[in-house]
Amino acid sequence: MMSRLTPKEFAELSLLFAEHYEGGKHMRIGQTYMNVLGTVKMELYQEITATKYDPYHSDDRLSDFFKYLTGEGEIAEGDYPDW
Repeated sequence: MMSRLTPKEFAELSLLFAEHYEGGKHMRIGQTYMNVLGTVKMELYQEITATKYDPYHSDDRLSDFFKYLTGEGEIAEGDYPDW
């Protein structure tokens, strides 16, 4: 399956993460990645928001987040958590 981000977008995501994370002082890793994803590719950010791939509220979802970004996951009807 194809990645949902180009190599250039992945590089931008990584650089922005490094600039904004600040060692967890203000945001968790998942929050930071979601925030910078919105800057890199808003339509992808909107696509995964509030799904099992969204790490904003739980860093435990980071593995699924990266799998989705690299094209390994698909969003199905049951993929929305009960928040």
